[in-house]
Amino acid sequence: MPAHEAVSQRYDGLTGIETMLTPDQIADLDARIGGPKGVA
Repeated sequence: MPAHEAVSQRYDGLTGIETMLTPDQIADLDARIGGPKGVA
């Protein structure tokens, strides 16, 4: 199981994601699903 899948199972949605993932893991996820998008 990739590390980000294990984290997603215990992520509560309130904690800053930066405290649960490394910058490299965040960059990998952004590359796969795209980064934050503005509201139109």
